[in-house]
Amino acid sequence: MKKLFFTAVAIFIATLSGYAQLTKAQIDSIILAAVPKEYHSQLFRETGTDRTTFRIEAAGSMNRLAASNLSQPVKPEGSLGLYVNRNLLWSLWETGLKWNWRQYDMTGFIPQYAPGMTKFTASANTLEIPLTFGFLMEENKNIKYVVKAGMYFEFGLFGNGTQYTSNEDGTETAAKISNIYKSQLNFNPFQRFDVGGRLGIDIYLHKWKVGFEYTHGWRDIQTNWDRHIKNKNLTLSVGYFFKTREHKKRQPDFYLVY
Repeated sequence: MKKLFFTAVAIFIATLSGYAQLTKAQIDSIILAAVPKEYHSQLFRETGTDRTTFRIEAAGSMNRLAASNLSQPVKPEGSLGLYVNRNLLWSLWETGLKWNWRQYDMTGFIPQYAPGMTKFTASANTLEIPLTFGFLMEENKNIKYVVKAGMYFEFGLFGNGTQYTSNEDGTETAAKISNIYKSQLNFNPFQRFDVGGRLGIDIYLHKWKVGFEYTHGWRDIQTNWDRHIKNKNLTLSVGYFFKTREHKKRQPDFYLVY
């Protein structure tokens, strides 16, 4: 708790000093004077953290659509990805390529938009490119935290489903959909492209990573059945860093470890 308190003090001083247009050396001197000496080694360390890491990651998530009228129960989904990130001082930049397995189970169709439809179920396979920026916080050499935000770009590959409709006599008909991304008789396809935002927290434990992330689509995945049908996921992921590349260290200096 004391470390967090003095970290907050240091950040507050650095912010005010920035508005006063002081140099970095002057800001560091003020912080060193304000924070007890025994906490200097915890709040400051030499620069030189400049590395690229590669990891493989598996994740499980819960998808609950965001829509005006349609609804679906929380559906489990999964993913497998390969990531590369660049750690430069306190910043972390990350991208990669991820395969997603998605599920849908929609009900609550409005007759005006989807005449006769009572239910739609489907599974889909997609590819995703994440773009993320984060702030790195170090507890010690083997434990680190990352608070991150960014975007994702997703492309639908293929998927199949079943469309349920109610006939005039009250009976229900189930029609198989071989590819939810292609137009078929009496079926309006899903949008192949999706883009959205992401927020998350990662914990690095030596060569392992555990992450918690929330993503929300910005683009409607289906534009005929309802307004604002968007993906919305809460994800738990586990990753393993299988390669680390250290780059040339930069000019020695000091910076805050938040």
